[in-house]
Order: sequence, then C-alpha cells, then structure tokens
Amino acid sequence: MNSKRKIMLNNLRQLFYPPVFNDEEKTRNAGLLNVILWTIIIIGSLYTIAAPFILGQYFSAMLTGVIVLAGIIARQLMMRGFTRPAATIILVVIDITLVISIFISGGLVGASFPSLVLTTVIAGVLLGGRGAFTMAGINTLISLGFLIFNDAIPAPLIPQTPVTFFSSMLVYLFFIAALLWGSGRGIENVIGSLNRSEQEIRQKNQEMQKFATSLESTIAARTKELLEANQRNERRAKQFESITKISRIINQSQNLDILLTQLTELISEQFGYYHTGVFLVDYNSGNAVLIAANSTGGKRMLARNHKLKIGQTGIVGYVAGTGLPRIALDTGADAIYFNNPDLPETRSEMALPLTRKGNEVIGVLDVQS
Repeated sequence: MNSKRKIMLNNLRQLFYPPVFNDEEKTRNAGLLNVILWTIIIIGSLYTIAAPFILGQYFSAMLTGVIVLAGIIARQLMMRGFTRPAATIILVVIDITLVISIFISGGLVGASFPSLVLTTVIAGVLLGGRGAFTMAGINTLISLGFLIFNDAIPAPLIPQTPVTFFSSMLVYLFFIAALLWGSGRGIENVIGSLNRSEQEIRQKNQEMQKFATSLESTIAARTKELLEANQRNERRAKQFESITKISRIINQSQNLDILLTQLTELISEQFGYYHTGVFLVDYNSGNAVLIAANSTGGKRMLARNHKLKIGQTGIVGYVAGTGLPRIALDTGADAIYFNNPDLPETRSEMALPLTRKGNEVIGVLDVQS
C-alpha cells in the first residue's frame, strides 16, 4: 500500500514539477514558466467549467478554454526544452484572447481591460526587462486603439455586472499571487544556489590552502635535501681536491722530511684541523716518535723530540700498539686521551694507523681540532 502511494506521489511530482536542464538560468526560467502555466491551466479550467453555470458567460468560458489549451501546449514545449518559445506562445495567445475579450465586454471600461497588466507582468517575469517593455508597448498601442475607436466597439456581449468585475478581480489577484510566489521561489533557488556555490568555493579554497601548505612543506623539504646534498657534494669535491693535492705532493717530493711536513700543513689547511702530526714507530725503543707537525705546539714538540710509548700513552700510543683507528669526539671523556700541554685547545682527536704490506704499523697520522 505504501509503495503504491509513493509511486502515485512520484507521478504527481513528475506531473507538476518543472524540467531540469544543464543550464541553470534555463532551469530557473522553466520553474517560473511552470508555475504560470499550471496557474493558467488550473484557474482557467475552473473558470471555464464554472462560468457557464454560475455566471452564464459561455463566450468568456470559451475564450478562457482557448488560453487553457494554449497553456497545455506551451507546457509540452517547455518539457522538451523549448522554454522561450513556450513563453512567447502563451503570451501571444493570452494577449489576443484578452483583446477579443475586451472588445466584446465594453472596451476600456470593461472587466477584461485591466488584465493587460497581467501579460506585461508575465513578460517581465519570463522574458526579462526587454520582454516587459516590449509587451508594455504592445498593450499601450492596443489601449490607444480601443481609445481611438471607442465608438466602433459594440455593446457588451458579456454583461458587465458587479459579479463580473468581482470574478475577474479574483482571477487577477490569484494569478498575481501565483506569479509572486513563483518569482519568490525562483529568487530563493538562486540564493540557495549562490550559497551552495559560496560553500563549494570556500571548501575549494580550504583545499587549495591545504594543498599549498603541503606543497610548501614538500618544497622546503626537497630544498633542504638539495642543499644538504650540495653541501655533501661540495665537501666531497674539496676532499677529492685535497686528495689530489696530497697525491701531487707525494709524487713530486723526494725528501721524506719535507714531504711529511707538507702533508701535515696541507691536511690541516684542507680539512680544517688546527694540529696535524705524523709519528713513526720505533720498535727498538718501543716509542712512536713525532717527525712532522704543522702547529706551533707541534713544532715545540718536534724541538724536544716528542715521543709516546707504544700501546701505553695516549690515543697515538693506542693506535700504534693495536693498529686500529681511534676517534675521540670529546677528549675530556676519553680515558686514553693524553692531555698535551703544547696543544691546550684540543677538544677532539683522531689517530689513523699508517701500515705497509702485511698490516705492519709503521706510523700514526694524528689530527686534532
């Protein structure tokens, strides 16, 4: 039972509801035209049926029936998408029918004459300002025609009684009310559409802002990665350049003392160490002997023949004894570190074993920063 009722309601909605088009303006105009046409069909049908029996106006009922028929035809055209032709047809038919009605009902003083206002209003609602002014001009010419040829107008075929004026006024009032209601609905729909568009735009803006923020974060992260990669590449390039210079010095120099001194200076300059020293291992005495250094403190140590016990004294002694590299990032926390008074600024130290074939340790490269 409920399903049948729903089907009936859906059928009624489809019967009375206007069509929906892809063009929003066309859909709005179709909604207004639908209200006007249904008003014409319903009120006109009631008047066509009631006028002969209640008012005894057969000719007036016949004219109204013509308008109802035109309304049905116009609605069929509207449902097929011909909104503007449908509006034009119903306006033309109503205006012609009204001219005939005015002619047979007393001219300018008859009950039908004020109905010309309705066609002007309908034209404005359906066709815009240009349509309203065009219809106003046409109706003005019609009124002038009746004014000029007033003597040629025959006696009213439809008796002009208070009942006639009252019934005509009722039709005008309800028709105008329907027009206002349809226009109001149209404006509400436009406002609703604008509100929905505003919400959609606001939502799109929020999404764009989120996307922009995400994009900025991504760009910042990628930029940071590129900068870090460039810094690493620059550091590697400098290291390769330093290795090339060191290799060139090794190939060009024939004197070991001069070579090692140049190496300590170049390593300190290229890698930013304030002290670089080279120790050679003397297994006979059990010491690692400093033979080259670049810093002021290192030169003092060279002058006094600085040496460290293999495997016992300091990080250099540890590396000379084990053959393993050692790094002390914080010399104050390293138990093996030897606090040298000639190098008081040392905070970090690295010692690398110098070996030859068979992994025999022959010396130690010591750098401090």
